[in-house]
Amino acid sequence: MDQFNNYVNGIYDINELNYVFNSAKLSESATREGMKTFFQIAGNAEAIWQANPSLFTHLKLANGLSVENVNDFREFLTETNVTHEFY
Repeated sequence: MDQFNNYVNGIYDINELNYVFNSAKLSESATREGMKTFFQIAGNAEAIWQANPSLFTHLKLANGLSVENVNDFREFLTETNVTHEFY
């Protein structure tokens, strides 16, 4: 978690967020599900948000409102009716 938060803290645009996985060991869908689980584990969303809140404030919730706080960020991560490239 610390390594990921240090990474998030060092970037300024969500488009800089890149995940590198060995496709021979893990499929893209398994990777996406793994990242989704990682972000949704209790406590991880809060820690990631705290590492760099401004990185996530341009994200939009399903209702069109911007992500403004950790509660919005948690909601964004659990929305099922939204397609996004976050994971």
